[in-house]
Amino acid sequence: MNKLLIALILFSPLAFSAGDYPSKMEGLYYIWGDPIDKNEKPGVEGFSIFLTGEAAERLFKKIDKQATYNECWEDGTLTKYEGNVECSLSPDNKYSCAFSINLKDQKVYRAETC
Repeated sequence: MNKLLIALILFSPLAFSAGDYPSKMEGLYYIWGDPIDKNEKPGVEGFSIFLTGEAAERLFKKIDKQATYNECWEDGTLTKYEGNVECSLSPDNKYSCAFSINLKDQKVYRAETC
């Protein structure tokens, strides 16, 4: 088991990539599931991540798709999608990204909807 962990770390893409990894992140998170006050054994179903700042800007620029007008905001915001990861650039040059991870089925979902 320990040999597998060491091999994963050594051959991880992060070990060979240029730049400052890991980097600091700005944003918010939301954990969803059974509320504690209504269940003696609350469970976590998943969580949503809302990135802002440099991390969101870097992710927005790394998505190799054309940004399109986001009709949900109606203010000129441009959005890129990579699967269910959504990154946007607002008219005042602020970046944001959002996605959710469902821990039950281990899938990535969109975090923001209209």
